[in-house]
Amino acid sequence: MPSDDIDDRELLLKMMACVLIDIRSFAYEEKQMRLFHLADCIHNAPNAIASAWCDGNEPDYGAILLDIERRFQRKGSDRFSELKSQIEART
Repeated sequence: MPSDDIDDRELLLKMMACVLIDIRSFAYEEKQMRLFHLADCIHNAPNAIASAWCDGNEPDYGAILLDIERRFQRKGSDRFSELKSQIEART
């Protein structure tokens, strides 16, 4: 792979961000507000992770999660806490 190409993990993360933005846009157009808010709250996370890696740093996952949690809170949603509880119950 030429040095100016992005690596696979960066490509994957950027694709995920693009897909989440597409989902957000589609959901808004179709007035699917629950789906819109879910995608809206999380779509920045893949880019935050990719940006840290590109800078040679380990992503601050705690800060990324806090940002996501605050986005849900601003929308008056408990979905972050629900998801966290569901995921923790599976482990």
